[in-house]
Amino acid sequence: LTSDGRPKSGPLVTDGRFVYFTTLAKAEAGVPFAAAVPVSGGDVVSPPAPLAPPFLLWDMARNTGDLLCWRPDLPTSALSVWRQKERVMEPGPRDADARISPDGRSIAYADNHVPTPEMIVSDLGPSPNLRKVPIRGVIDRPSWSPDGNRIRFAVRDTASETSVFWEVQRDGSNLHALPFRSEPGYYFGDGAWTADTHYFIYTEHSFEHPKANLWALREYPPFGSGRPMRLTNGPMNFESVAPGVDASSLFALGTDFDSELARFDPKRREFVPFWKGIPAVDVAFSNDGSRAAYRRLPEDTDRKSTRLNSSHLVS
Repeated sequence: LTSDGRPKSGPLVTDGRFVYFTTLAKAEAGVPFAAAVPVSGGDVVSPPAPLAPPFLLWDMARNTGDLLCWRPDLPTSALSVWRQKERVMEPGPRDADARISPDGRSIAYADNHVPTPEMIVSDLGPSPNLRKVPIRGVIDRPSWSPDGNRIRFAVRDTASETSVFWEVQRDGSNLHALPFRSEPGYYFGDGAWTADTHYFIYTEHSFEHPKANLWALREYPPFGSGRPMRLTNGPMNFESVAPGVDASSLFALGTDFDSELARFDPKRREFVPFWKGIPAVDVAFSNDGSRAAYRRLPEDTDRKSTRLNSSHLVS
């Protein structure tokens, strides 16, 4: 949808007309800004009020259109809820990893700053009712089912370097793990149901390398509750996902590495390309300067070697 090459980050949110995200294109003093692009692609634009800076769009209630907003300019992560019908801003909790329910009445978020991490479900309003679900491990950002009855979230085990999805009812009951685990060295990340609930789409990340892909879990009979299916396999890394409102499309935040090795030219007093088009890292040269060993991004795997010649010294 976009091709401006500027930094972007999630979470991704869509209302069927636009896909919303965070960009640093107009950042001042490190403060990010909300941005949007039409679902058919095009120019990046500023979203309408109330999302003008310094608000960022964090989530959207599927049924009501209420917006969960974040204020990055405040000392603590303060969330607010914009009520579309009433046109008022309602204060929320101080947590940046929350998700709002489809009916806009509750939010779910993880608290990893207590001895035993908790998934918290909080009703919005003047007297919030809290349901705390303790669970061992590092809890990631939760997802609401389209009907608002279930909450799913990934839990990382740093000792085994694996991850498992857990699920709990909105009232805090029926906590259980899904019957599959990530491969060692990988963990599950952001996820969301398609609008028809037939698939759960999520990201899987590597503990060691900057590599992430999209996966799908089919949940609708006759092939429901099966093994996940890989949707992507590079070269892009995917960090956030937002299924379309009609279950026929899927939006994801993809990062494509575009870097190359450079050297400092003392005469120009600036960096100039050394290996044009090669994103090399951890470079080591032989004693005679005729060969070099390096790792190449984004694979970031075993070292490669090459013989140097005058073509490497780009002037």
